[in-house]
Amino acid sequence: MIVFCSVNDKSRHIGTVYCTTMKPMAGLPRIECLCPTKELVYGYKYEGKSDEWYINGYRQSFASRWVDVKAWLDSLQVDVDATYVCYCKEGKFCHRKLMAMMLAKHRPDIEVVLH
Repeated sequence: MIVFCSVNDKSRHIGTVYCTTMKPMAGLPRIECLCPTKELVYGYKYEGKSDEWYINGYRQSFASRWVDVKAWLDSLQVDVDATYVCYCKEGKFCHRKLMAMMLAKHRPDIEVVLH
């Protein structure tokens, strides 16, 4: 099972916990190809860019990093649990949903849980 949730929601963390944030989190391995770019984060948070703008930009980042994204997808094992975290609170717009959708599309054999 792969869980996507906030780093602060520790009760939902299972298996190895990975960082998917623009900046590294102390002590957590970071999956670079899943992290939003500084341009995306700053544009959305500080320049008032729209959800649609962010979604399009994040999807473009998947496309430009596809070799690494595909390697990550291929490395996942059905019987190995993991959690991918960022700082966003549950219920807020976040790239976790986009990651979960991409994973469900390309690896339907893996259970995906989004918080």
